[in-house]
Amino acid sequence: MSKRRDHRDQTVSEAALTYLEKLALPDLKRECIVRGLPFEQVGAMSVLQLQSFFLHKFDTPEDRGLLDKYDLWVTKELQSRGVDPLLYSDAFKLGTIIVRDSGTGEFRKKRSGSRIPKVREKKARTEDNLYVGTKKAYTFELQKQGLSKPEVITKVLEKFPDAKEKSIGIWYNKARRVQKA
Repeated sequence: MSKRRDHRDQTVSEAALTYLEKLALPDLKRECIVRGLPFEQVGAMSVLQLQSFFLHKFDTPEDRGLLDKYDLWVTKELQSRGVDPLLYSDAFKLGTIIVRDSGTGEFRKKRSGSRIPKVREKKARTEDNLYVGTKKAYTFELQKQGLSKPEVITKVLEKFPDAKEKSIGIWYNKARRVQKA
């Protein structure tokens, strides 16, 4: 006699639940595909089954390349069944999102894995709490090296031609005040 698995002791993370709440059906299908759901099961599963799969596979690594493979697989399946080509156009592919341009009103394709924005990495900051690689940070760095105001202006303008002399002067004076404090 086989043992029954008890699923009651499995807990679902709060992050998975909040992420799942934001998903529409096409997004849910996308998220399940990139987490390894077999292509044949995508259309056969109900919404509840897709949600269950997503919650149990939330922490598995994503493979966004599977979306394009899925779209190719669906196209081949529909072609082999003799379905009207309009039904497997780009509008129905999960790897493509059709967006209407607000200025011209034309439709354009946007390749995307999900409509939910990705979390951006935080930019590095200097000890003065400035973003690394900016004109202001470079000005502060040169001032700390002990360069005079005209030397700093010329060096910053060499590295950043679009910088304004007045802004560089203001940043230089602020860096001097910060260093004195």
